[in-house]
Amino acid sequence: MDLTEILKMSPPLVFVVVLNGIGMILSKATWCKGDYIPIVMLVLGAGVWPFLADTGNVAFTAKNPTLLNSVYGAALGLGAVGAHQLVTRLMGDKTVAPTLPPPPSV
Repeated sequence: MDLTEILKMSPPLVFVVVLNGIGMILSKATWCKGDYIPIVMLVLGAGVWPFLADTGNVAFTAKNPTLLNSVYGAALGLGAVGAHQLVTRLMGDKTVAPTLPPPPSV
């Protein structure tokens, strides 16, 4: 199976998988705080997807097809974060969740 065949099957799915890979790299990076990863995925999706998307019929029906594709890309970016969270929850989180300290006794 060639890479172009995979891209023709479902470009949004391939884009979400690539964003998941980027998110995993960012989660392992020491310079990127984990709280910023969803925002980075949203910005990457909104910024990159309009250049990858084939506007096709959207160019004739929408007033601003680039803006529409940016919103769609942002949704794909957040979808990548959601897909990662879903897989993490289904596979079982390997990290121990931090526990709250006991309440102070009076």
